[in-house]
Order: sequence, then structure tokens, then C-alpha cells
Amino acid sequence: MAPYGSPNYVDKVWKVVKQSTDGCYWLDTSYFSFHHSTTDSYTRKFEKLFGDPRKADIPFFTEISGYTSYYGDKPGDWSKLCQYNQRYADMAASIQVVAEELIIALAK
Repeated sequence: MAPYGSPNYVDKVWKVVKQSTDGCYWLDTSYFSFHHSTTDSYTRKFEKLFGDPRKADIPFFTEISGYTSYYGDKPGDWSKLCQYNQRYADMAASIQVVAEELIIALAK
């Protein structure tokens, strides 16, 4: 997803990830529930920050990626679905930017 998005949510990702001056990082566990639940990975606080989770039954495509033929016929609401998916592509791009910054800090 990240190659099809823009890093528009970097500030939100940094609310979830904390980094110290020596490059170490940790997750703010108040956004996650994987350590308390076998079925839920994140909390309502996470949803409040990032919005509703992506529906798994909707194929992923954006205007940039195009619509691949293995999904079948192009849906009539293609443009609306592109906008829906773009938000998640932007989130993935934002996570990638933060991950790269974390890794560079660790390497230094």
C-alpha cells in the first residue's frame, strides 16, 4: 500500500511510537490491546486516532495503482472506492516514513 500513498499521517504515527535520544523506541501500549486480548489488536483510542479499520472484503486499489483484472469487473463505484483505499495507502506510507526514521536513528 505504501507506494501508492502519501505520508499525510506521520504526526499521528508518532503519537503511537515513542523514541528516545539513543535511538531506542517503544509503542504507547494504550493504543494497543494485543497484550490483553487474543482477538483484538488495538483499542478504541487507536480507532479514534486513525479512524475505522479497513474492511478486508474490499479489494485494494487506488487511482495510482489502477484496477487489476484479477479482481473481476471494475466496480461502478470505482472512484469512491479509490478514495476509500487512498486513506489506508496514505497511512501505510506514513508508517513507512516513521519506520525508516526509527531504523536510521538506531543505525546512528
